[in-house]
Amino acid sequence: MERIVRQLIENNVRENVKYYDSAVSAEKLAKLIAGYANNKGGYIILGVYDDGLNLYIKNYLFNINEDAIENFLCKKLTYKIENIKLNDKKLIFISIEASSTLIKIENIAYFINGNGVLDEIIEKTIFLSYTHNESNIASVIENGLVDKCGKFIKISRDINRLRYKDSIREYMETIKKHDFVLTIISDKYLKSRACMFEVLELMRDREYYKKLLFTIVSEKDEQDYFSENELPVKPEVYGTGRFNYISYWQSELQKLKDLDSSIINPAHKAELVNEIRETELITIHIGEFLEKIKDGMGTSISNLIEAEFQEFYEIIIDF
Repeated sequence: MERIVRQLIENNVRENVKYYDSAVSAEKLAKLIAGYANNKGGYIILGVYDDGLNLYIKNYLFNINEDAIENFLCKKLTYKIENIKLNDKKLIFISIEASSTLIKIENIAYFINGNGVLDEIIEKTIFLSYTHNESNIASVIENGLVDKCGKFIKISRDINRLRYKDSIREYMETIKKHDFVLTIISDKYLKSRACMFEVLELMRDREYYKKLLFTIVSEKDEQDYFSENELPVKPEVYGTGRFNYISYWQSELQKLKDLDSSIINPAHKAELVNEIRETELITIHIGEFLEKIKDGMGTSISNLIEAEFQEFYEIIIDF
């Protein structure tokens, strides 16, 4: 261990390493340990003075309370505190491994940012909106984003959040509470009442476009990810074909109105009236939504995966 510490000091290594020559409280050490654990792991060396250019070995004359550190951390994680000697000077060396779960202290998660500064993790919530025809793609995107963004995000997806007898409608209404909504735009998505309801809930927010992330199924995506019985998947959003979706919902609205006219007993109409109102809202707002998608230069699923979700990552993390 002495050899590792000597190499770090002699080579002026500061990436994933913090040096202190003054007293550090148990709380501060716990936050630093959590910060490294929530990132890639790292080291803390007590007894070294860092002037920003060079590192100088000093005696560390202070005691640290290991029990207090462990109490702050609460969750079990892998780290080691060792007393070592270099040049007859006492140092304390703390090595921390990366954690697979988010470590919090008093309900706050910390990480060591790219500048080596201890910072709070502000977890971004993402609502994943898609039809079940695109479930396989949703899984690829979910796993890819988790790999890319790690502990910085929390993804809400129906198959993960809904249990037996849970209200699907209440779940869909939670879309407004999320930082981002990631939609997988397909032909079936734009013809799905449930998906359009989610879009309507999102559009209640005047700043909804800032929260909207979307990927559009391309011809290549159709070939790579879908079987013949799942087609068509690619939506027509860039040409005049997008107006077919407006026509589709106007037709759906007329069908519901015709059905309403055929039902005589008012007691049987309550649910149908609600569907008519909802469909009317879809016909009013789908044109605006399609215009946003058309102008937004959405990326295909293949391009998104090839770029390792970098576009989404930059938007989510910088938000």
